[in-house]
Amino acid sequence: MPISTNLEMKIFICSMMLQELLDETEGNSRYKHNLKYYIKSLQKELDILLDEPIKSDALGMCINKASTALENALKQV
Repeated sequence: MPISTNLEMKIFICSMMLQELLDETEGNSRYKHNLKYYIKSLQKELDILLDEPIKSDALGMCINKASTALENALKQV
């Protein structure tokens, strides 16, 4: 994975995690709905910027490792 996509990858992973956290929250407020919409739009745009398709094993493993690390960090908060 090229270094130039490192920032895009970090943003993608964080937005994916935020979307999962929003799915776990109760209720369906207007704020939650709007935020989910913008996160999905962000993910679609970042998919275009990434060199490899999201279905790639290498990219999938990278996303999984980063997601796990972020989850572990959030558990400590």
